[in-house]
Amino acid sequence: MGTKTSYSKYDTVFSNTVASVNKINSSISIAENITSIDGTLKTQLENARDSLISEKNILKNQNPPSKYNDLYTNMLTGLEFNIKIYKEVLLLPNLNDDNSLQDSLENLNDYANNCTKYYSFTDDSSFNLVFPEEIHTMIKSAQKYILDKRALNDKLLLENSAKEKYVFELDSVYSKFIAIFQTRNKLQLLETARTENSYEELLTTFDKELITINDLLFDVKPIIAPSNSEDLTDDLHQLIYDYIIYIQYFKHAVSFEMNSGMIDNTVEDQLNQLYDLANSELTKCENEYKSFESKFKVIKSEIN
Repeated sequence: MGTKTSYSKYDTVFSNTVASVNKINSSISIAENITSIDGTLKTQLENARDSLISEKNILKNQNPPSKYNDLYTNMLTGLEFNIKIYKEVLLLPNLNDDNSLQDSLENLNDYANNCTKYYSFTDDSSFNLVFPEEIHTMIKSAQKYILDKRALNDKLLLENSAKEKYVFELDSVYSKFIAIFQTRNKLQLLETARTENSYEELLTTFDKELITINDLLFDVKPIIAPSNSEDLTDDLHQLIYDYIIYIQYFKHAVSFEMNSGMIDNTVEDQLNQLYDLANSELTKCENEYKSFESKFKVIKSEIN
């Protein structure tokens, strides 16, 4: 059984605890719309958390008379949930995936409800712990922060999905083009045609290649880049178009050579000019290919 002196001592302890906790919670100043938890706000929340932990530890080290059992238990339990609220809010910047954010949202609701409940059990005593409007505002702000972050996740997911679709469509055309582009050096074919006098067969090969390449030109044009991706559609279209020009130039040179009969100096000069024109176009294609390949690798890396 406690004495008047021990009662007085614990009256003072509880009175000091209540005054400190209520002051700590009421001192929180947080906007209803927060976009980040750092700097001054983070320091403010950390200080409040640490101060509440200190108050809890002081209270925990007490051994009050049985008269105070319920009050003591409710104060300690309420403080535990009060501290958890601050800890949860401070965790938010580290949470990114939807599951973690949803768990945090549920935790905040649970901690707030339990803190309010256990603090309310002190209402009828002389030591009334309160759950002030400042904490309600902090929780509402944290909940909105979570919902905004989840909405941003959804937006990014949609954007990434659109980018994946764009890369897939672009790659489906590009991979077909590369299979043809790898055979871009036609000199060996030309040497064979000269040796075997098979110019007609070579021209037929070019015609078939041009049909395939022209189809790719039409395939790439409708591909639309999403707003969050660099637009490479025109780059690929230009690369394919210039390769068509190269094949046409080379085909024209082969056709001219086939129909020239005996090649004198004049004809040879004309032929050289025609092949030089084709080679110049090929060099242009080589540069465009390297540029496109470099840019396309960057876009693909962004979705992996």
